Amino acid sequence: MAAGSERDLIDDATLWIGNLDPETTTSQLLALCSRFGVVQEVHFIGGCGLVKFSSRLEAEQVRPPTARQGPTLAPSRFE
Repeated sequence: MAAGSERDLIDDATLWIGNLDPETTTSQLLALCSRFGVVQEVHFIGGCGLVKFSSRLEAEQVRPPTARQGPTLAPSRFE
């Protein structure tokens, strides 16, 4: 399943990412999101992730992947 087929900002700099693969790790989510800015915190709630960036601008840089492009968070992609 594609990472974060649903994404939304929940405050100034925290991004909610839904529909994560259940095997996604904190390290994987951090590696993916660090491409867009400084990540201050990563938390998981069920199949969702909360990623806090240092600014709203950085959080807004994260673009949802489509079915044809974008990263997935399957373990094999990050090992």
